[in-house]
Amino acid sequence: MIKKLILLAAALAAVAVMAVPAAASASPALTMPTGTLVPTGSALTGTGGSSQVTNGLKIETARGIITCTTFMLSSDVTSNSGSHVHWSGATGSTTSGCEIEVYASTISEIQVISFESTTSGSGTFEISYKTTDPLGVTCSFTNAGEPGTFTYTAGSSILKLASTEVFSAGCGESLLSGEVKLETSNGEAVILD
Repeated sequence: MIKKLILLAAALAAVAVMAVPAAASASPALTMPTGTLVPTGSALTGTGGSSQVTNGLKIETARGIITCTTFMLSSDVTSNSGSHVHWSGATGSTTSGCEIEVYASTISEIQVISFESTTSGSGTFEISYKTTDPLGVTCSFTNAGEPGTFTYTAGSSILKLASTEVFSAGCGESLLSGEVKLETSNGEAVILD
């Protein structure tokens, strides 16, 4: 009987040891391809233009759908604990080659207010930006206080932003959606586990 209890205890201990890595991987973390955590304070870039990812970011406004060949969201990692990931940034985000259908348009003053994940595979984001359409009408949009959502496959550097309402006091709402690829400032992929 004692031998059976010892064997049962050993088997339970072995199962518990194997379960720990599975539980640990359920929490989000930003890592380099080598598996090391991206340090807090590191610059992070999200590329989301049509020439950069398969399903580039698009902004649907009352005047049409704005797409850009390049879309760079600049931010800094503010938390990367292995159970909480957060990055934000106020400056350095850029776009180029933006248009509504075939007419030149601009997206400017982009601010990454917050990208955050506490559960592997999903997270929330807040962003603000200005759009100027081909007629010169400029609108300021933000979803601050009403975050959108994103999903990702663990082990990937691609975030998929769900169609999110981003509001403007004078121009109504816009819908932001598409993919963003996470990279370091020198273009090295950043993995979200």
